[in-house]
Amino acid sequence: MTTVNVTTTNNSVTVTENGSSTVVQSPVTTTVTATTTGPQGASVAGPTGATGATGATGPAGATGATGPAGPAGADGADGADGAAATISVGTVTTGAAGSNATVTNSGTSAAAVFDFAIPRGATGATGAAGANGQDGANGADGSDGAAATISVGTVTTGSAGSSASVSNSGTSSAAVFDFTIPQGATGPTGATGATGATGAAGADGSDGADGAAATISVGTVTTGAAGSSASVTNSGTSSAATFDFSIPRGATGATGATGATGATGATGAAGSDGADGSDGAAATISVGTVTTGAAGSNATVTNSGTSSAATFDFSIPRGATGATGATGAAGADGADGADGADGADGQGVPTGGTTGQVLTKSSSSDYATTWSTPSSGGSVDSDKLATAWVNFDGTGTVSIRDSYNVSSITDSAVGRYRVNFTTAMQNANYAAFVDGVYDTSDNSGSIGGTLRREAFNTSYVGVRGTVLASAGFRDMSVVTVIVFGGT
Repeated sequence: MTTVNVTTTNNSVTVTENGSSTVVQSPVTTTVTATTTGPQGASVAGPTGATGATGATGPAGATGATGPAGPAGADGADGADGAAATISVGTVTTGAAGSNATVTNSGTSAAAVFDFAIPRGATGATGAAGANGQDGANGADGSDGAAATISVGTVTTGSAGSSASVSNSGTSSAAVFDFTIPQGATGPTGATGATGATGAAGADGSDGADGAAATISVGTVTTGAAGSSASVTNSGTSSAATFDFSIPRGATGATGATGATGATGATGAAGSDGADGSDGAAATISVGTVTTGAAGSNATVTNSGTSSAATFDFSIPRGATGATGATGAAGADGADGADGADGADGQGVPTGGTTGQVLTKSSSSDYATTWSTPSSGGSVDSDKLATAWVNFDGTGTVSIRDSYNVSSITDSAVGRYRVNFTTAMQNANYAAFVDGVYDTSDNSGSIGGTLRREAFNTSYVGVRGTVLASAGFRDMSVVTVIVFGGT
């Protein structure tokens, strides 16, 4: 008996995305053991023994030895390869901004049709505000950003046992998936062919010599190419068989059973070929999880199943945020704002200065003044300046038109007034001058203003409107008073 061990290894499945590879199935090794000894075959009559040489008549010879069994039926043909699964793109729908991406299979596990729903990108940033008005309205929102897209590129059928792969030959926002899907595994070995019919029993030989027993030995054992047919050839003779085996790499058909040595008789005809094995199961593909990734991240597809029952898990990035909208039109002018707070007080008389100096302009700018000493005569002598003056209307209710160092006018009686000083004189040694008219047209030359001193008072000076001809008093329409000294 000869034993042949055949070892096969399933390749791993690798999914590649932007240079990163993920192994989703580890290699699996399977060992199949085949032997050259099959189950006991049916007993058949061997062939008729050769006629012995003529000799003296004697008793009948013993029955000849049983002939060898007929040869084993040929192996059944290998089953056809299973059909390769297919993938195609069905519908591609743009979902609402902020919704989750989905991938559904509207086909079957062997002929997948992927329907994609990809969310629209987030709404673009609000357009810049319009030109500055007085509290103008904001510009209109920018238009929505463009949605990310996913499409299927190439779909290639790989050799049986090779690794499945998915790669993105596009970009993260316009993904193009290229699929390589391996051919289905080799189908199982066909059933063993039926045993050939038993040959008819041969006639008893006459006094023949005993036949030699047939022998079987194993010659060469060769590993054939994967997918080729297994073969067994007899490089010896029918009575001293030497079986040479050629066993294909990969799935191997079961060795046909060898019949046991039967009684001597005619060799049975070879059995017919066994029926073809059934087709291998087709690989299946289904959709696993579908995750919406962050905008700008890479799309990924990973296989969480096996090479013959793939489960694709998708991660599809949300669309990138739309570009900022165009600047909105300028808003209408807003209502006038409330009046601002009062500004700080303007510049007043500069500080400093000395006695006798006066204020003079230092430039053409507003408020540009400075203390200076007059160029003629040296410092100003306060005795040379008026210490008080006034121009007032002495008729009716008395009113001051303009003045300096005069606080008020007291109307004592008809034609009689007191000019009150704001700051009292330091002494009563001042000089005062008064003038006036009776009416504004100055038609009456007989009425004029005169000075009336009352006890040399430092707080005020008395004034009278007199009639020159009669020493009477009259209210005057214009009265002017100037005072020097008193300092």
